[in-house]
Amino acid sequence: MPWVIEPSKYYGEKYANVIIYSGLDKHDNTEIIKEYVLPNDVWFHADKNEHSAHVYLRIPGLKKLQDIPPELLNLTLIYFRRLHIKDRFDHKVINIMYTFAKNVKPTEEDGKVIVDLKAETLRTSGLHPKSYGINNETLVVMFNKSHMKTL
Repeated sequence: MPWVIEPSKYYGEKYANVIIYSGLDKHDNTEIIKEYVLPNDVWFHADKNEHSAHVYLRIPGLKKLQDIPPELLNLTLIYFRRLHIKDRFDHKVINIMYTFAKNVKPTEEDGKVIVDLKAETLRTSGLHPKSYGINNETLVVMFNKSHMKTL
């Protein structure tokens, strides 16, 4: 079952139907992509085949990646970073790619996927916690407010 963050807790009711969700390990990643993901959910992963969390953003009616509101993109990237790092004080720069979930297919191996790189795919360069003015306490609070939820 996925971990879920509800952006409405941070940005109000205009995002009442938006969720950010993820698994905590490769087994969760496999379960989520097979059972919970909708085709137009947005999939986030560390770029360059680095091992990382699979984080999803569900915005009903989203048609283009460029239409993701900046505050939702930032919240998703921050949540991704929090899941990705083992040590919450890690200052490693992370590059992240994202695409629609319909472009991501599971493989036989838990946690491994195949991404259609010919499809619309965007990248962030150099995600660092200071990039968004986020401190470690905010990351911890956000992570603690997430909860297991059935989609």
